[in-house]
Amino acid sequence: MSNRKNYNSIVFLTTLSVYLGLVLVGGAVAPSVLAQAALTRDFDIKKEIVIEDDLDKKPDDSVSESFEQIEDALGSDFITGSILALLEDLKKLKQIEKYDGEQRFEIEYLFRRYEGLNKYKVDTLEMSGDKWLFTACEEPAYLAEHKFYRADLFDFYSYDDSLKAKVANTKVKFLSESGDLSLQIVSKQKSDKVAQKLAGLFNRFFDYRSSNIELNNYERLIYQNTKATTENNQVFIVTRLPRGSIDSLPAQKDAQ
Repeated sequence: MSNRKNYNSIVFLTTLSVYLGLVLVGGAVAPSVLAQAALTRDFDIKKEIVIEDDLDKKPDDSVSESFEQIEDALGSDFITGSILALLEDLKKLKQIEKYDGEQRFEIEYLFRRYEGLNKYKVDTLEMSGDKWLFTACEEPAYLAEHKFYRADLFDFYSYDDSLKAKVANTKVKFLSESGDLSLQIVSKQKSDKVAQKLAGLFNRFFDYRSSNIELNNYERLIYQNTKATTENNQVFIVTRLPRGSIDSLPAQKDAQ
């Protein structure tokens, strides 16, 4: 890389010395010709620099492989599967007039998984909505937690003195206001540093998926509206979908 830069510097200095030399000999060449020659040489140098920059930005194999590893860990329908499952259920509730699309609801679940015991416990922490909406959110919440937990990208477990066991706590919440819908997944990690690293990994995955032309439009739309953040040692994965985009998602899925 340094050889290319030295080469460009040499070319520039050589061109400049030739130009000044011709000027000093008294206009052996017309000024317009000199100017054209200088501009042409400058254009060639810029073209070489652009090519060099393109080579610098070309991703190596390790980058694509890391994305493949993330995708394998999270699954092809991480986030999208849960949201689309809920939207399908809400669509069915509209058809039987049990949901008008405007009702506010907020339903949150706490999943506790016990290390080595192969079991988990689910608690409903917050519920604002009727039984129909609670039923619609239940399976999508399980799906979101299952995908998140099975990814096993980091050690989610922390020691709970009251339970005398290592427990992984994950919260899943669905919130709908004025037709907008959001999904929030919250997971407590062992440290602030681990939480930040995990959030960065998720955001790279979301950016990669949102620009993947091989995905359907509804999948890219969901990932474009999903971000991971942290607060202390907690990771927050939040998807926010405006009503306009929600109305188009089930139709796009049915068309596949």
